Amino acid sequence: METPTLTTLLKAAVATFPSRRALAVPGKVDLSHSALDALVDAAAARLASDAGVLPGHVVALAFPYTGEVKHQSL
Repeated sequence: METPTLTTLLKAAVATFPSRRALAVPGKVDLSHSALDALVDAAAARLASDAGVLPGHVVALAFPYTGEVKHQSL
């Protein structure tokens, strides 16, 4: 049996619990599984178009330690 990838696990969570909370930072952000999935898909599309990153490429992302999600930057 193959170990599931993070992508597989996240997509399964979206399919099973689309409106359930996936990420929360009190007073800052509250995202459902479907909203988080949309942000991840938007980030992947941006990485593909701007940097040529394709599925299977290894990418490191760094974010400031603020707990804020900048929706408009995607």
